[in-house]
Amino acid sequence: MADEARRGTGEEPDDAVPSLDALGALTDEQPETRRLDPLEAFATEHGLDPADIARMWCEVSDEPFEEHPLPDEPAATFRFEVLDAYQRDWQRAEADRVAGALRAYRAAMEQVEGGPDAVLDGPYERSVLHAVAAKLRIADRSAVFVVHTADTLERSFPASWAAFLDGAAPWSALRLVHAQAHGLDPEPLAEYDLRAAALLAGAQLPRLKERLRRLRERLQAGTADERHRAALKGRGVTLLPAEDGMADLVLHGAVADLLGIDHQLQQAAVAAAGRPGESRTVAQLRADLLVDVLTEGGRHAADPHDDRLSVPNRIGVEPVVHVFVPAMTLLGHSDAPATLAGYGPIDLDTATRLAGSARTWIRILTHPVTGTIVDVDRRRYRPPEDLRRLVTLLDGTCRCGCGRRRGDLDHVREWAIHRGRTAIDNLVLLARRDHVMKGSGQYDLRLKPDRSVVWTSIWGTRIVVPPDDPPEPTPAPPAPADLDPVACPF
Repeated sequence: MADEARRGTGEEPDDAVPSLDALGALTDEQPETRRLDPLEAFATEHGLDPADIARMWCEVSDEPFEEHPLPDEPAATFRFEVLDAYQRDWQRAEADRVAGALRAYRAAMEQVEGGPDAVLDGPYERSVLHAVAAKLRIADRSAVFVVHTADTLERSFPASWAAFLDGAAPWSALRLVHAQAHGLDPEPLAEYDLRAAALLAGAQLPRLKERLRRLRERLQAGTADERHRAALKGRGVTLLPAEDGMADLVLHGAVADLLGIDHQLQQAAVAAAGRPGESRTVAQLRADLLVDVLTEGGRHAADPHDDRLSVPNRIGVEPVVHVFVPAMTLLGHSDAPATLAGYGPIDLDTATRLAGSARTWIRILTHPVTGTIVDVDRRRYRPPEDLRRLVTLLDGTCRCGCGRRRGDLDHVREWAIHRGRTAIDNLVLLARRDHVMKGSGQYDLRLKPDRSVVWTSIWGTRIVVPPDDPPEPTPAPPAPADLDPVACPF
């Protein structure tokens, strides 16, 4: 009956497999719609007889198979049972960890006069979440996600939350339940929760997302347009550093736009791959083409009268990166590594190429033993441009450890209250949210000579955030006779 109902809606049941008679009827009655199977397609492409290929692939030796009887109680059966128990215990421990984080967050928020609503999204709540992140050893943004997602699941998805606490599913599965419910109206939410809880008990994680998506679409089929418009608000671009001087640039946007971009890249890459002398693969050409289009296209302002553009008021911007290259390394007298700001050590070839096209050089003198930066004290509150640029280059990202690349320069010891100096040893880069959190008194900061930052919260939490790229000691210069003054870059 279930299959008949699904066929009535035009949906193919999961276990629907056409019979041989049905395949034969399709071949006899509709020859124009028959599709070649992989074997026939391969044979046609290479001019071979499908029967010969089938014979070669299906040949079986006449020799009898060697029998390998299984033992009465295979040891593997016991090991898999133990593995299943370990998995269940791990899922229960993970549930205790998430539930414990939620309880700690709520206990701290309920201490506030006026209740949690009085301090939501303020410095106090951010300090609580920062302390949770430190205890769980995760990023601040991850702690925000864990706590807020767990709070929503417990309140709005009681059946799924109970299954999670019982160890029926890992936290990653609960995240899918929460994500796939985004945009659902309140009416079908209870039914979605009950069905999702049933799926948690049996569905494998790779298929769970798709089954939850289908469940959501069935429960709320008439709101696809509204949900797509809401999802579009989450579009964005993210840079994810990778190994060996590489990174991933992730673009999240409307599938129709991205399919068009993918088509353009593929066609242009295939055309370029056929040119004489071109040795790059299609995959490599796709990447290089995208870099060319974004880099060169971004240098020029957009035509404000072009109706096809999403951002017609775009201005031209030159791409800028910052690289630290020890002078002795450039001159070939040291193997001290070069460092790309916001990433870390990079290969010398890339550093030399970037240095060769640099329009501006900044000298940074470091202590020859400790690597501590030597700088001149500044007596005014607002840092001058050269000092601002130096601190930004050295820190790279927010010194709270959240990883944000943009922010404010903050005096570790307040300039007005504690007469903190405007100097390299009293300035750090902080994201605006963390700057406000620190200024509200939720945390005390200390900056060590190696630019490690020590955060101490009102909860007693102590966090040490080391610098992303500690400065290398300045190597001892070679004898004057060994230096080529023409080769010096500054």
